[in-house]
Amino acid sequence: MLEGQLLWVCGWCGHAEPRATASPAPFPDLAPIPEGEFWMGSGEDDRWALQHEKPLRKVFLSGYTIGRTPVTNGQFADFVRATGHVAPGHWERTPPVGQNAMHPVCFVTWQDAIAYCKWLSSRTGMEYQLPTEAQWEKAARGGLEANPHPRRLFPHGNAGFNPAFGNFGGLEGRTTPVGHFPKGRSPYGCLDMAGNVSEWCLDTYFPDAFDHLPLRNPCALGPGKKVLKGGSWRSEAAHLRCSNRYFFDPSLASYGIGFRVVSTIEP
Repeated sequence: MLEGQLLWVCGWCGHAEPRATASPAPFPDLAPIPEGEFWMGSGEDDRWALQHEKPLRKVFLSGYTIGRTPVTNGQFADFVRATGHVAPGHWERTPPVGQNAMHPVCFVTWQDAIAYCKWLSSRTGMEYQLPTEAQWEKAARGGLEANPHPRRLFPHGNAGFNPAFGNFGGLEGRTTPVGHFPKGRSPYGCLDMAGNVSEWCLDTYFPDAFDHLPLRNPCALGPGKKVLKGGSWRSEAAHLRCSNRYFFDPSLASYGIGFRVVSTIEP
């Protein structure tokens, strides 16, 4: 280890290893997701599944790109500086500099996330938005080429979830830098899709949405609470499954909620 290098210490087993100290990229790094079908939702064989995750079905999505990690404090700080947008309140105690710049931004509302996407679009000339619930789940789960059989519980696969795969269960006591758990990557190379922060999706939450949405590029729009995916640093393992879905008021913020972005430009 280099002199002065920070250590990450696992709160579960005490294992220590060097922690990355690099500055965050100014814009989100994007992973290409090819067009095609994937398995969305939960089947009757998933003992953790709730009724609003069912049924398991094949959904077709056009190609898109999605952030490999959630948007970081450092990236969101660029937006705040450029626009004068209200900063997350906890930055007064933990400003978005140094190691904190690499943590996922949290304490942001759905409206804050939408505002960031609009700014990023104007800044880069690309069209950005929040992922639809289907886009998020395919990026976490993989397409049919990765899942010839329907069940894939977690982004890393069907092995049980433990501290090697992500930040969950309150073991770390807070968020961790994005990308810190590479063993938890999805089939498309996306990171932090299970734990760290739950993530806003574009969709409005309807408990019976899957009974009414099309099987091609589905998205539920309208007023109301918005879908969350992925589970946070305090979530139990059942809430980290790819098919798990929750909801929250779009005008409220939480220490456990962040977001990643999507560009609908074909990969």
